[in-house]
Formats: sequence, C-alpha cells, structure tokens
Amino acid sequence: MTKPDHQPRNREILWPQMMWRVGFGIMHIVFIPVVIMLCTMLPYAIIPLFLLGFGAFFGLISFANAKKLLRHPNRYVQQLGALIFASLWFGHRASSEILIHQVHKATPIDPNTAKQGESIYQFIKRAWIGSYRAGLYAENKRRMAFNHGQVDLFHPYLKYWLVPLMISIAIHHLMGGVGLGFYIGLSMMAQLITLLCDYVRHYGLRRERDHYKRYLPIQQHHYWIAPRRHGPKNSPHTHGKSAQNSAHMQSPHLPFTMITMMFICLFPRWFQNLMQPRLRDWQRLNRI
Repeated sequence: MTKPDHQPRNREILWPQMMWRVGFGIMHIVFIPVVIMLCTMLPYAIIPLFLLGFGAFFGLISFANAKKLLRHPNRYVQQLGALIFASLWFGHRASSEILIHQVHKATPIDPNTAKQGESIYQFIKRAWIGSYRAGLYAENKRRMAFNHGQVDLFHPYLKYWLVPLMISIAIHHLMGGVGLGFYIGLSMMAQLITLLCDYVRHYGLRRERDHYKRYLPIQQHHYWIAPRRHGPKNSPHTHGKSAQNSAHMQSPHLPFTMITMMFICLFPRWFQNLMQPRLRDWQRLNRI
C-alpha cells in the first residue's frame, strides 16, 4: 500500500497564503505615496506621531512579510521581498537577511545580533554599516561564483539604490521637497523600528559550538520571547500545544512585551538593569 500524496493538499494550503503575502507586498508599494500625501495634509503637530505609527507598521509588518517572501523558492516573489526593503532605503537588508542573518544569527559574525552590554545607539551604527558591508561582500562572492569571476551589471546593490532614488524623484516631482522630507523620515522610522526589534530579539545570546568549533544550528532558545501571562494547563484541550509550551519554556523570557522592551532599550541604563540579571541567569543555566 502506497502512502497518500499530501502534496496537492499542501499546495492548496500554501497557495492562498502566498497570494496574500504577494498582494500585501504590492499594497506596501502603494501605501508609501498615500502615507506621504496624507502627511502633507495633516497639521505639523500630528505628523511625527503619524510617521511613527506607519514607520512601526512598515518596520514590523511589511518588513516581516518581506522576509517571508525572500525565503520563497520563486524568483519573482523573492524580488518583491527585496523591493519592499528597497522602497524604504533599506534594500541591503534583503541580502544581509538571507546571506548573513539567517545563517549567522546569535554569533559574533552577525552584525544584527546585539552584544552583551552594547547599547542600542552603539548597535544601530554597527548593525546598519555592518549588515551593508557583509551583505555586499556575500553578494559579490556569490555572484562571482555564478558568473565565473565577473559581476554583471544588475548587481542587487545597484537595484537597492535605484529603487529608492526613483521613488524619491517621483515624490519630489509630485509633492515637492516637503514630501521628499516626509519620505526620508518615514524610511528612517521604519529602519529604526526594525533595528530596535533586532536588538531586543537576540540581545546577548550566543550559539554553542560543537567539537569541531562549528556553531550549532539556531534553536528556539536563541530568541528572547515575551513572558506568558498564564502557565500551561494540564487538560486534554492543551495536549496539542505541548510542543509549543515546551519551546516556550526552553526560551529566555523578556521582563515585558517586545514592544515595551523596544521602548525601554532607548534608555540604556534602564534596559541593562532589566536584562543583565536575566541574561546572566540564562547563561549560568545553560553554561555558556
């Protein structure tokens, strides 16, 4: 007796999800000029909060969607994910996300993993410049291998600069210098939110090495996660969630929610006072 083929069923499940992500990615490109146009109509006192809100939306929701698109096997879907990052002057993150961060997170090699004792202001400079350089080096190395030692004209980093430049020219032509300033401010806000999330998510965590000095695969306990309000209940209804509860218990816990910690980290002394004892306890527990 042959095994039933679940592939058609999986395709039925994944296809709507992929289409939703692609549609949301396309809408992201449409949202940008709409947000800028609304900024030109609002009172100046409200604009900072407006940019903060949409910067958080783009940084946490749109960029998270872009990461999923980058990992899709279809080349055009990957290009859409890169376009989302590039639309807000953060294109190099598309390369560093796949080639550097996903491979080396929670190691000293990854510039987007915060070091123990490092403040958010030190991290932002190191992470932005470091991920730009690391992504560029990885792209050059990969493309030289594919092109037999030659990098062709359509280098990804060329696209990462051309896309926001074209958007900037269009916005300046339609909405003037004020609109261009709002676009740059929105891009900076989205990038800041993303880096704040990176800083908190992996702060001080390091992967272990095996006997050959190679880093072990990334695990759930290499991420800080939000605390649980209620512990798991021993009932038949929660039996199916045992794996999720086990993973939660094996992960280091933040003192507050992720959003709250992203705000607290703007005050380094406050953040360090909260996180250092937890990090030391976690390291002692795991003998790191």
